[in-house]
Amino acid sequence: MSFDYGSADLSISNPFKLEGALYAVRGAVNTGLGVILLLSARAQVAGEPTPTEIALLVAGILFLSVGLSSLVKGLFKLFRFYVGRNVPANLPRNDQGVDVAKMMRERVNQHFLEPVGLIGRGIHSLFPALLYIPLPLRIIAVRAAHNLFITVFVLALVGLALLSGSIGVIAMPAAATEWLYLLGSASIFLAALANFPYKSTLSDKQLQDGHVGIGGYLILLTILAPVVLSIAQQKSNFAFTSPPVSGGGWLMFFAVASIVASVITLAICILRAREAKPLTEVAERIEHLEAGVHPSDLMRSVEIQLTKHRYLEIPNREYMKMRPDLTWEEGTKRGKFEGMYLVEVQPKPTTPEHATIFKQAQNVSGLAGHALMLVAGIWLFSFLLNNPFENGPAWYEALVLPVSMAMYAKFLAQAAHAFWAEINFVSSLAFLRLEGTFTEAKVATGKSIHDSTLSENTVIQSRLSYYLWVCDAVTSTFAVSGRYNLEQSRWLLAMNKNDALCNELDQEMRRFGAEAQKLASVTSSEDLTNIGNLTSMNHASRQVPGKEQPVAISDEEAAGALAAEVDQ
Repeated sequence: MSFDYGSADLSISNPFKLEGALYAVRGAVNTGLGVILLLSARAQVAGEPTPTEIALLVAGILFLSVGLSSLVKGLFKLFRFYVGRNVPANLPRNDQGVDVAKMMRERVNQHFLEPVGLIGRGIHSLFPALLYIPLPLRIIAVRAAHNLFITVFVLALVGLALLSGSIGVIAMPAAATEWLYLLGSASIFLAALANFPYKSTLSDKQLQDGHVGIGGYLILLTILAPVVLSIAQQKSNFAFTSPPVSGGGWLMFFAVASIVASVITLAICILRAREAKPLTEVAERIEHLEAGVHPSDLMRSVEIQLTKHRYLEIPNREYMKMRPDLTWEEGTKRGKFEGMYLVEVQPKPTTPEHATIFKQAQNVSGLAGHALMLVAGIWLFSFLLNNPFENGPAWYEALVLPVSMAMYAKFLAQAAHAFWAEINFVSSLAFLRLEGTFTEAKVATGKSIHDSTLSENTVIQSRLSYYLWVCDAVTSTFAVSGRYNLEQSRWLLAMNKNDALCNELDQEMRRFGAEAQKLASVTSSEDLTNIGNLTSMNHASRQVPGKEQPVAISDEEAAGALAAEVDQ
């Protein structure tokens, strides 16, 4: 949708001001560090560049690219948040609005999808309220739980292998144990890459289970490694050499980082779920009505009444409008009709009263994520500037450590972004369904011998049953920065009864059917004058020449004359 300006806007403030400031600061620092690295590499180049100078040059380009990207992204988030009068997106996923009508009619919420997968069902069993948060947040919660499970599972496998070795079930040398640690570390790292969000765009797809990715193969190797290594040691006397890096240290780092990131993300989702109020209550009227009007007029009366409830004079959203066209029975003046009308009043933005601990948790998570990424960048810059390049495992190990820390910090920041991006709305939904039969009749007046005017109308006498459902829908969407900021999918969180609006629409439809005009009336003063002239002419034409015409007397005079005759 394009941006539609109006002097009365929706008053939705920019939810990304804090995040934009964090991005901009981090981007500016990284850009400065990249410039320093490039200048340092240029100053050292004299003739043929050394490996250290090449490493500084490559690192400077990467720092500069990442820094400029973060700076631009931060400024983009800080710029004005343009909100037109046509946001947010429509509630139905299709053009007909059948899903919304079904949810109102059956009192169900189809946006609360059943969890899938072992871990998904397990985490929803432990924390049932997770079912009632928007789908993008549920996906984040399920994937965090999946990553936590994989981490604990890998640690349990490694622990089981160590226990088997200590009691003599499986003989594993110290070098083989270090390789086992590295396999476990790689499994945890790749599982995190497959599960945690690393993009700002939130998923609008169906609920998914967590992912294992290529880490699944490494987990399988971790399971088989103790047995394979033991057999290789016993049968072939194969001598294992220790890995070039500390496997135990890396396993400890990735396990702690993965558990901390997963627990924090999952805890914020649980705090958000505790505030959910997933009601599916809808006000309902099912009545019979007989009215001498076309059924389309009854539907239009509801439409006009709902127009009076517009928010900021923004047109209501019509998701389904099937006029009750008349279907005639052949050779008769009767038939049947059916019509449906589903409409939503323009959603009004609301600010839910979140618990203080939830607000603090999401803010601390976002601040910690960006702060750790900044610290990792400074750490990496300091290492590259003070340590000449060495083509050895120690140099690469020192390089990977801050990069890995930045990756897990990015996961925390992206999880916080999802909670910052949520925008809530409330709106009224009304669904009207008409069905019944009709007959055609003629109504005439003015056929007296002395009448000079005739009014004859053909009317539709409708006998109908109508079903009216009304509720206040609580919805949310997830904003993004840029042109399509509030045009993402909208999620239904609750349906609350609105008896007042339901009664109002019901009474208006009955009033309109009872008071509808069935005869043509004359309201023009010119027409009234003409009718008066015709009446005078008819009166004069009925007079007989030479015969005295009776003089019209008032009702009071007639009553007095009758009383006098009685007295005599």
